[in-house]
Amino acid sequence: MTLGLRFVDSETLQIRKEFIEFAVIEDLRGESLGQFILSRIEELGLDMKLCRGQGYDGAQVDFYQGPRLLFRANIRSPSTFTLSL
Repeated sequence: MTLGLRFVDSETLQIRKEFIEFAVIEDLRGESLGQFILSRIEELGLDMKLCRGQGYDGAQVDFYQGPRLLFRANIRSPSTFTLSL
């Protein structure tokens, strides 16, 4: 799985997209993917209160239901739930 971030650079006010890592995921169930993503967010020290969206590229809608529900339960930002196909 490829992890990346898209954000607004506070100095230039330009939208940037940065590659974070390629991750080997052995358990592809939705809940496991969500746990992995949440743990990486914590390890990177990201403030999810500043998050305005999340997207999953090139995936089945049902496949990512688990991560979305897990994020809703763990992250309290009302505008963080979108799906990019």
